[in-house]
Amino acid sequence: MDASLLARHAVAQGTLGAVAAGSRAAAAIGVSVLHDGGSAIDAAVAAALAETVLLPPKCGPAGDLIALILPVGATAPTALIAIGPAAAGLPDAARAASWSVPATGPLSVGVPGAPRGYAALAARGRLGLAALAAPAISLASRGIVWSPICARLASEAAALLRRHQPEGTVYSPPAGPIANGERVRLPGLGAVLEELVRTDGALFDGPLGTVVADYVTDRGGVLTREDLRSAEASFVPAVAGEVEGHRVWVTPAPTYGPALLDALSSGMGASPTVLRAALDRLAAGLPPAGFPASAGNDAAGLASAGNRSADASPHGAGDGATTGTGADGAAGGGDTGAGPSAVSGTDGAGDTAAEPHRNIAVGAWHANADALAGGTSAVAAVDADGNAVVIVHSNSFPQFGSGLVVPGLDLVLSNRAGRGFTWQEGHPNAPAPGRRPRTTLHAWAIADPAGRPALLGATPGGEQQVPWNAQLLDALLAAGAPFAEDPQATDAALGDALTAARWEFTADGRISAEEQADPAQAPLPADGYGPAFSARSSHVAVRLAPPDGDGTLSAAADPRLGAAAVSA
Repeated sequence: MDASLLARHAVAQGTLGAVAAGSRAAAAIGVSVLHDGGSAIDAAVAAALAETVLLPPKCGPAGDLIALILPVGATAPTALIAIGPAAAGLPDAARAASWSVPATGPLSVGVPGAPRGYAALAARGRLGLAALAAPAISLASRGIVWSPICARLASEAAALLRRHQPEGTVYSPPAGPIANGERVRLPGLGAVLEELVRTDGALFDGPLGTVVADYVTDRGGVLTREDLRSAEASFVPAVAGEVEGHRVWVTPAPTYGPALLDALSSGMGASPTVLRAALDRLAAGLPPAGFPASAGNDAAGLASAGNRSADASPHGAGDGATTGTGADGAAGGGDTGAGPSAVSGTDGAGDTAAEPHRNIAVGAWHANADALAGGTSAVAAVDADGNAVVIVHSNSFPQFGSGLVVPGLDLVLSNRAGRGFTWQEGHPNAPAPGRRPRTTLHAWAIADPAGRPALLGATPGGEQQVPWNAQLLDALLAAGAPFAEDPQATDAALGDALTAARWEFTADGRISAEEQADPAQAPLPADGYGPAFSARSSHVAVRLAPPDGDGTLSAAADPRLGAAAVSA
């Protein structure tokens, strides 16, 4: 498709509301919720829950979630962090394994935070969790059409799934892979979502937690029912900074948000050198450049600011501040589980294992340049009242999480612990009781020149999320967007930026460009190129209606991997 047509196809404008999601069906479900009287928050939660059925390799009820939420009338967004802490037995298990812990398999299974996150967001909507989960439950029962992205991710994860379920799973049947376009029913997952509603997000506090814990421990893991009950969803202040005259907000530690703000605040745009330095500082547990080692910016921030907020209830009912004043807790970071001391290798059992002395900033998880960053999805929504939200939810990286799928429940168990923690004794991101692992999941918001929040967005992509988000925001700012009084120009710039060719870090430290890259249209770094790659990101974003404009608003999504924006 011609680049200009692709850019226009990425943006959907409306007056009632708009939703962007990793699946067109999920975005359409979100819009139906808007028509039913729901807010943008309701629409985003319904779309996200639908994605747990439509995109099970990417996200699910046993995963994690972060969000930025902008309620009507707010002058700045608030962050929601729903990342589960370390299992109590994980530090001892790591020591027993000499800190060589597989990034997939039973020991990698994390405490799921997503259920409490969905419930915490739904509590701030209008319609209630039962109404918002109903479309997803119906989808699971009726069956979904297995999409091209699910077929590819299942193919890439086939060996992992067979290793842990040699008898097969609903996602990897013994008879052979599910064909693109085949109908797939997920009744077990539907029952899990019904239990999510019944327990109001305390999904694993009861019998279901026993089933999951037994499945993990029977296979050599350390996750217990008590661990599963420790998950929380915390509303916390977003981190704020100035970038080229615009106010920018990001999710705080343990997300990678502060690394994004660190890089953009350098004044050098999406420079690979600056981005590497920002990621290096984060991986080492150091504060961002230009910010004091306080208020969670130092290594201790992993266990404090942005990490199990003391004033938030288990369901995230704490109101949370709506402004941030520093790069809060930049010691957080990575889906990858790879700080300066640990990255991807393969152990004798075939699970991805920690390997010393490789830096996260060079993209250690992308040794296979053709593999999709398939363990995450993102949803964004906006409504005519002025509510806006972006959600990033994930089974972790690269696809199908830990590789464990609980039989009868169609439930993919995430590997947030295996990917997120740094496997080095004494490291600020090493597993410890109550500590959440760092995560590359993050979201951003940017203000117009008048200081009003105008755009919110995010992307999946493992450790490439920071480079990709930096490139998107750099392109928007270079175009002058977001414009205070010209929403059409903002939407045009957003479409161009979402669908532009991107670069990423390769496993050997070079820069790799998308196959479609045209240096005349999208100048790319010249400090060494790796193999070209096909499009892998699925950026989503929403634009609020300017207060003095004609009331139009929009959502946008990069459509090249199936993401879509739908408006009302």
